[in-house]
Amino acid sequence: MRRFILACGFLSVGLAHSALAADMPVKAPRMVAAPISDWTGFYVGGNVGYSWGDFGATGAIVSPSGSQTYNVNGVIGGLQAGYNWQFNRNWLVGIEGDYQWSAEKASNSWLFPITIGDARSGFTIANEYKLPWFATARARLGYLPDPNWLVYVTGGVAVGKVTGNASFTLGALSASVSDSVTKTGWTIGAGVETKLGTNSHWSTKLEYLYIDLGTVNMFTNGVSIRARDHVVRLGLNYKF
Repeated sequence: MRRFILACGFLSVGLAHSALAADMPVKAPRMVAAPISDWTGFYVGGNVGYSWGDFGATGAIVSPSGSQTYNVNGVIGGLQAGYNWQFNRNWLVGIEGDYQWSAEKASNSWLFPITIGDARSGFTIANEYKLPWFATARARLGYLPDPNWLVYVTGGVAVGKVTGNASFTLGALSASVSDSVTKTGWTIGAGVETKLGTNSHWSTKLEYLYIDLGTVNMFTNGVSIRARDHVVRLGLNYKF
């Protein structure tokens, strides 16, 4: 009988506790918002990379056929600065300008045998072309698949300096001429950029640009060059 009374007591306490728990309000789980990384602001940075181009040259001093393609290529390095405006969670627009020093160059020579009287000789022409620097001013449109990642397309104006040198040798005689032209064209490209940590001021980017400077006329219009260039570079930015 005593055991029965104790069991009934424990059962009564359990039912009372359950009823009290049922009357208490239930708190909804707290929702933790995903971090938002703000890309808006002014930034500066530097970059290094590689560039290669097709300089299609035509003219009397280019080759016996009057045409030659010069595959200019070399290491590049430079500085960039810009401003981004992130207008919602996933999109931003911006502007960017950069200046690049370039080691791009290419050369070619050909020998044209000639006969002067009874003597046979060779007339040699050697050409060298360089792209010592270029600069761009571009707009950017970017998509943010993640708060710390940016994928973008870019395009705008490009300016570059093309230099050329031609040397002529006939026996013991030699001469050379040089010329340089600064030309304005256009550029288009794309890239990906990532912050080095949520809300970090530092970011790094990988970018490709295609640059077209149009037709460059050199040596008093004796040579015409169709100047096009490809750029791949790795950059580091700091946002203020």
